[in-house]
Amino acid sequence: MRTLVKGILFLFAIISFVPAGHADTDSPYFLEEEIKTRVNNMPLCFKSKYNDVVGSYLRTYFEKDRSKAERIIGNTPLYFPIFEQYLREHNLPMDLRMLPILESALNPHATSRSNAVGLWQFIQPTADGYGLANNPFVDERKDPHRSTQAAMRYLKRLHERYGDWALALAAYNGGPTRVNSAIKKARSRDFWKVRKYLPKETQNYIPAFIAAAYLYNYYEFHGITPTSHNVEIQLHDHLKINEEISFQQISDITGIPNYDIEFLNPSYKQRIIPRSYTGNYLILPKWACQVMRNYLPQVETVSGPTIDPNFLRQPNYLRTSYTVRQGDDIFKIADVFSCSPFNIKYWNNIKTDQISVGQELNVYMVTYSKKLEAALPAAPVEKKKRTAAPIAALLTTELKPVSLFANAEFTSKGGTESYDYYTFQTGDSLLEIVERYDRFSLTALLAVNDLQLDALIHAGTRLKLPH
Repeated sequence: MRTLVKGILFLFAIISFVPAGHADTDSPYFLEEEIKTRVNNMPLCFKSKYNDVVGSYLRTYFEKDRSKAERIIGNTPLYFPIFEQYLREHNLPMDLRMLPILESALNPHATSRSNAVGLWQFIQPTADGYGLANNPFVDERKDPHRSTQAAMRYLKRLHERYGDWALALAAYNGGPTRVNSAIKKARSRDFWKVRKYLPKETQNYIPAFIAAAYLYNYYEFHGITPTSHNVEIQLHDHLKINEEISFQQISDITGIPNYDIEFLNPSYKQRIIPRSYTGNYLILPKWACQVMRNYLPQVETVSGPTIDPNFLRQPNYLRTSYTVRQGDDIFKIADVFSCSPFNIKYWNNIKTDQISVGQELNVYMVTYSKKLEAALPAAPVEKKKRTAAPIAALLTTELKPVSLFANAEFTSKGGTESYDYYTFQTGDSLLEIVERYDRFSLTALLAVNDLQLDALIHAGTRLKLPH
């Protein structure tokens, strides 16, 4: 009997065993054949290829540790705008923004067994070679801007050496010496032929990169809901500060809590930004950056439009929608709404910079109130009397505003250039005017009137309407 029971159990074990990756083991979150098709057709800066290692990484994201995948995607609005900015500046493939997903899971405090640190996982000798400081006050390997700038220079140098992104990325992980040796042994510069001569970790590096790219491009197909940060944190900006200043002083000036300042600025070890001749980066919500520019005359403006400091109190974030018009692109729309192209992509689940005429985009606008002005320290600038609200403050409803054109006045101008004119009324906004007419975009309306979205428009102002 005992022998019979053992035999039955053994037979059951054989029948029950299914090799990893077999369709019968697929869960609702992991349908291998569908994933394989997407991976093999996924455009990357090198040939994307599905194998068991790619599948293993994806099973971790979608089955074993879904919360990790949700945290990673939720952190993309913090760091992908920064990565994209420097990738464009260096004319490098956008795919490289995936690298910190597998290096650090988008955690600037990540530290490896070899003491590599930060989003891009620099060891100290490499960091020293690329000018990243590490002293009692700051570790620039954790600085999103400094470390990304260094990574761009390093990746560009590796690609110039190998002429192939798969090999360049392998060298980023395992070092050029190991890659050079593997190329000689394989007598090939094809990563997939070179791969078996590389250390195990580097063999798996390109499959891990492919899995990270798949996670970003297709996470919604697998029921992943990003653990997103609030819009205020997503709409961050940066500036450079030369003088020493503490997080507490920044908090006193802006009203931003210390923990948010620390979260956005992970490289400062003592909650103090030290004095620097070349300037140190400070990352804050976009509105708070403008407050800092107002309070600190020495601050160098790095990016972002200038908003009148009188209105930088108690910001509100209003969700609206904008329909893409002829002549628009994602960069123009991002400029108009004072956000990054990535913000627009993230809010609308778009994976590339391509948008189309007629496409409706969800966007957030920032409006400002002066309610807290008396409670905050007085700014060291002369305050100007304002008689009109900024354009952004005129939009006070969610989604598309209803147009109010009861007292509209339209006239035409003769001559070589002919425009229709609209007389701006109290309560109007430029978005309302654009929605009223189908023939021009918001960017065109701003351009023809030489306006910014946060400019002041007085009732009675005559606006040109583009043709």
